[in-house]
Amino acid sequence: MSETAERMEQLETALHDCAGRPSEARVTLPPEAYYDPDWFALERAKVHERDWLLLGHVSELPQEGHYLCVDVLGEPLFLVRDEAGQLRILSRVCRHRGADMRPEQDAGRARGFVCPYHHWSYKLSGGLRHAPLMDGSAALDPKTCRLPEFRHEVWQGFVFVTFDPDAPPLAARLDHLETRIENWRLAEMVVLRKQDWPAPWNWKIMVENFLEGYHHIGTHARSLEPIWPGESHETESASVGTTMLRFPNSADYLARRVHRPPSAEAEGLGAISGLSDEDLAASLVMSVLPSLTGFLIEDRAYIFRILPTGPEATSLTTYELTHDELLQTAGAKAKLPAEFVMFDTFHQEDLALLARMTAGLKARAARPGALSLYEEPIWQLQRYLSGKFRD
Repeated sequence: MSETAERMEQLETALHDCAGRPSEARVTLPPEAYYDPDWFALERAKVHERDWLLLGHVSELPQEGHYLCVDVLGEPLFLVRDEAGQLRILSRVCRHRGADMRPEQDAGRARGFVCPYHHWSYKLSGGLRHAPLMDGSAALDPKTCRLPEFRHEVWQGFVFVTFDPDAPPLAARLDHLETRIENWRLAEMVVLRKQDWPAPWNWKIMVENFLEGYHHIGTHARSLEPIWPGESHETESASVGTTMLRFPNSADYLARRVHRPPSAEAEGLGAISGLSDEDLAASLVMSVLPSLTGFLIEDRAYIFRILPTGPEATSLTTYELTHDELLQTAGAKAKLPAEFVMFDTFHQEDLALLARMTAGLKARAARPGALSLYEEPIWQLQRYLSGKFRD
């Protein structure tokens, strides 16, 4: 057995050991699992290339011709609404000489797609529209030439893609989660703000940080801890590949943002219609592994799209979404800059600590550490990964 194969076997054994531990004996993965390039390649093959990955939200493509460019696992993709209004995930690679047809704008509206190299053009549905000066070629059949298309599913308004033709349907494993969050009506929301962030660390570092609220006592001592104390959250039962935390809202938070009638002076945008008293009493943190994490509060959703690009590099995009009805209340749009500050503050706090983790995990002294009972979702991620490696 080669040195690399032996190292990978040791890491996989450690993963399965972590996933099988009882709650009082759980530990983190070995540090190498967060930076080893060979382990990253295994994860990519066994996890990301075989599961469902988040691309965007349906509100970004309201009409035919609207498109988004997304790169996933090195695959250049169009997410587009075609001439008939159908969502499609198409390759951006021209069928002529393989050029990436990425337009100047990564999002917009078009009548079709044109390769800048030789001006081959394609319909929104992916079929070839025109190939200049190719009449004499017997190798090209214009009727069958089309951009490759990939499987997709829409869940709660979010569009997912998979590169595995045999991947089980996504929605089948999300019944419990869907029931839990249905009152937020995520599919009817619109994107308030979408941002790309630098994330020079392993994708699991980003996911693990978001899954647990224990770090509120340190990282977010002044921002989130007074609102959602780390010791107050509850880990709810979830199916493999999902997680759910419930943070009871503090009395001060409820008074300032939830139980106050919407007005130009009140904080927040008001409460989403249809939320129950139980919904309003707490904020929820959820995940659809491996690429979606997010939290739901009384007036919006914050969603993180987490896509690995290397052993220590992640494509991180955040979405803030709400209902159009809340944007029509008095002074709502004028409040948005101040509302965005709340998100940016704690997010920047996270990014600073994740950089510290990335450096620390590569130190000679780095070892697996004990997990708190408040970090159960990290074990749920380990269990998910272990299952993928055993499949």
